[in-house]
Amino acid sequence: MLLCLVAVSLFIFAVCRLYGILSTHMRLKRTSDGIYNIADTIPFIGQAHVFPKNSFTFSSFLVEHANEAIRKGHHLMRWWFANKFFIFMMDGETAKIILESTVELKKGPDYKFFHQWLGNGVLVSDGDHWLRQRRMLLPIFHFSMLEQYTPTFNKYGRLLAQNLAELQGKRELVDVSPLLVKCALYNVTESVMGVQMDLEQKMCRKYMEAIKNFVIYQHIYALCPLYILFPVTWYLFGHGFATRRCVRALKAFSAKVVEDRIRINTANGGIKKDGLMHAEGSLYKGKIMAFLDFLLALKGEDKLSIKQVREQVDAFMFGGHDTIANLDRRSGESITNAQGPGILLIFLLLPIPSGESWRWSGKDKKSPATPKAIKAAEPKPESSVPGPSSAPVVAERDVGEASGNDFDTVDDFGAEDK
Repeated sequence: MLLCLVAVSLFIFAVCRLYGILSTHMRLKRTSDGIYNIADTIPFIGQAHVFPKNSFTFSSFLVEHANEAIRKGHHLMRWWFANKFFIFMMDGETAKIILESTVELKKGPDYKFFHQWLGNGVLVSDGDHWLRQRRMLLPIFHFSMLEQYTPTFNKYGRLLAQNLAELQGKRELVDVSPLLVKCALYNVTESVMGVQMDLEQKMCRKYMEAIKNFVIYQHIYALCPLYILFPVTWYLFGHGFATRRCVRALKAFSAKVVEDRIRINTANGGIKKDGLMHAEGSLYKGKIMAFLDFLLALKGEDKLSIKQVREQVDAFMFGGHDTIANLDRRSGESITNAQGPGILLIFLLLPIPSGESWRWSGKDKKSPATPKAIKAAEPKPESSVPGPSSAPVVAERDVGEASGNDFDTVDDFGAEDK
């Protein structure tokens, strides 16, 4: 009797669940029929049959299809994966509807995987909590603050260019990812966090390896509904324990960044808003305050605990390091193919108008580009292929001997139906 009752209950649950999935699927299909499709859709599978199994090709897969959609004149692109439905905006005007919305503030379930590492940092929080953090952090990203980090971006950009130049002429394949990742991490830790790390240290190597593995595990988790429906299987296959080891290494690194910055501030008499930003082994000229200092200096209702500071540091370390490193990979070919020395300039959160190609107009081609000079650059309205909307990254290539120093912008906007 009890067994029959359990069987009937499971059957009713399965029917209700299936009805919910079917009704949602049909609703999404009706409302999205006019949107550009990545590939033919198979019922209940979506476009999983064309989805790349290698997480390292995921970005290029989406960018390739996004470029195809743009060439065909589409402003939206849709993608199905099993019961997951995504819409990608192809230009700034289309994305503006979502980005400026005060209603759509809840993030998709895929973000939950990152909570074990990033906690309630601004990258994964949503709703009122995200609004509060946005209000609290917005003054930090004023252009007058960001432009003071240019010396660091220039310094490590030149080092990256030198390292890439040494690879010219080699016939064998060379993996340049470690160089790009190091450049991005140096920029984030020194300019944004105010500490200078030795990336050859064991902890730094473990951090870079942990980020790489964490992203791989997130990709594996997202691709297999079994892990989402039955979380215990995530641990039965060993992935859960491996992910926890990654998280421990990541949190240990960010905790060290916070501790080092507190120690530096203490040695210099505390946080001084108009003081110099000290990083071990370097001292910049001018008035600079590290992003981490702003977090530590918050008072009143905005005051953060050390745990909350670490969560924000984790969010910006991951957001800055991972995003820049991936965009660097896409810019790497233009640098290594340059006739003359190339310089990669990375500007965090630098607003560039969408749909415009930028050309360096400085008289002295060998002088380092600055945000002031970039703002004075003249946009070229006409472009052969309109690119995606603005991004917080600018790549300057062929500086010096070559002509036509273009500034390229890259961005991907995505929103998940909830």
